Amino acid sequence: KKQKSLKAGRAPRVLVIASAKDSAVQIRDDISLLLGEQLIVKAVFVGPSVQKNQKVIAGGLDVLVGTPERLSELVSADLVSLKRVRSVVVDAAEQFVAKSFRDTFNSVIGPIFQSKSAEDSTGDATEEGNKRQIVVLGQDIPKWLKNYATSQVG
Repeated sequence: KKQKSLKAGRAPRVLVIASAKDSAVQIRDDISLLLGEQLIVKAVFVGPSVQKNQKVIAGGLDVLVGTPERLSELVSADLVSLKRVRSVVVDAAEQFVAKSFRDTFNSVIGPIFQSKSAEDSTGDATEEGNKRQIVVLGQDIPKWLKNYATSQVG
């Protein structure tokens, strides 16, 4: 049974961090193929301007897929709200060994796990409160990322 998505303009509930543009596009397409019209899935990445990426997500979405650099730019410019995010997926974690990625991750997902609760489309806290998930996928996950995931959720 298909579920209706919430109103347009809403912030994402799921954030997927991909290592590169091609990965972000593939993940977006795969999720869309699997879930059909149940969820609105958008991808943002370096290449198009920040303003073009902001227009892509302005109508609202359920799942946001993006590269760390572009997500950081959008968050820093306050062009996307991650207050409703309840699940974070980090794909190809072995690609994120460099310290620069650690700093970018902290700026993007740090606030998600620091806020007290996920908010619904009205800005009210969800009944699940502050329960959030992080899934880290990769062949060789950097130690700092394992530690981060464990400390934020554990």
